[in-house]
Amino acid sequence: MITGVACMQLVEQGKLSLDDPAQVESLCPELKNVKVLQSDGSLVAKKKGISLRMLLTHTSGLGYTFFHEGLRDHGKPIGFDEFSGHLSDMIQPLVHQPGEGWQYGVTLRPIKRPTGRC
Repeated sequence: MITGVACMQLVEQGKLSLDDPAQVESLCPELKNVKVLQSDGSLVAKKKGISLRMLLTHTSGLGYTFFHEGLRDHGKPIGFDEFSGHLSDMIQPLVHQPGEGWQYGVTLRPIKRPTGRC
């Protein structure tokens, strides 16, 4: 909830846009080329960019391994540690195309760069 309030304050101040995927990708370039994990374990390109609105409503496709078996299996044998604080552990394949489903996932990164703090 705090992340959502902070993001909406930045939207109100004109520092962030809810529906501009290019802005999200400029703030989080790691999301520009992220792939989408298919049910067979293969990876495909995402069809559209990820907007702040998608991040805030958990429709971006970002997920957690403990909620998504396919994502967990994709990370084997090394695995992902979403709570390590390392970006490499947070940027995983998407679990669905952006805007085409709901999955609880990481949202915090977009507010750090425009504000300089998290």
